[in-house]
This record gives sequence, structure tokens and C-alpha cells, in this order.
Amino acid sequence: MQMGGVAADSLEVLAWTEALESVNDWEDYKAIFPESPESDGAGWALGLAKSFFEVRKSLQENGLMVGEAARRVRVLEQDRWEQLARLEREVENHLESWGCESKSARLAAGDFE
Repeated sequence: MQMGGVAADSLEVLAWTEALESVNDWEDYKAIFPESPESDGAGWALGLAKSFFEVRKSLQENGLMVGEAARRVRVLEQDRWEQLARLEREVENHLESWGCESKSARLAAGDFE
């Protein structure tokens, strides 16, 4: 887990899974999910978590988090990016409660070590 350090990739995927499974009202995320993903059966959250983790990994190359990317591409699918940024904040909250932070947060803060 790396207390006080950067979260391992597997822990970050777990945080995404927890954030997705904790959504009570999918209407709040309608731009990303026109239909509730829970209807996809067992394991739905893990597959999505891995996909969202890969999105953040791609953004890391530019030192960006989803929230900053959302601000930069306001005119392109603004609702989707804002909703994804809201999920990202939940992920960061989970990681913080576990005593670590994401590599994305570190890079976005300019901490490249």
C-alpha cells in the first residue's frame, strides 16, 4: 500500500472500483453512463476501474489529472469530463483515507520523484 507514498497501481484500481461501487444515483453521471453500468453483471466496476485508470495514466504523460483536463477541454463534452473529474475526486479521497496518494496527483503537483 505504501503509507504516505504513491499508491501502487493495484491500489489505485481498487480506489476506482470503490468510487464506482459507491455511486448511489447514476443520474449524476448520465453524461458518462446513459444507463447504469450495474446492469452489466458481476465485475462491472473492476472493468470500468481499469479503463479509468488507463485514462489517468495517459493524462500523466502531460502531468494532468482528469479535473485539469476537464478545464482545458471545456467545449468538448464538458459534462462527461466534469463527471469523470467528480469520480476522480472520490478516488483521491479513498487513497487519502488509506494514507497515500495517486501518481497522477503527485505529477500534477510537480513532484516528479
